[in-house]
Amino acid sequence: TDDTIWIPEAVPGASDNVTIKSGHKVTFSRLDSTNTCTNVTIKSGGTLEISAGNYRFVLGGYITIEDGGNLIIKNGQIFKLNGAAQTINILGLMG
Repeated sequence: TDDTIWIPEAVPGASDNVTIKSGHKVTFSRLDSTNTCTNVTIKSGGTLEISAGNYRFVLGGYITIEDGGNLIIKNGQIFKLNGAAQTINILGLMG
């Protein structure tokens, strides 16, 4: 929800593709019922954290986690819009 970390300065919308770069940590803490964004790519050294509190992150597309990228879900949820199958691409080892 912090506009200043995005270029251009605006929180991504439903039709945006999001890339979380190395050294960046994005903490998500909303209960969305429509698309949070379309696709998410987490680069090596980047982190997407869905905060505790039963927050809901809604995708229109897919998540790609590059080798060394981090997806942390703390009692939150990832949903695909309209109940379609969810695709999470993991490029590297899971541990």
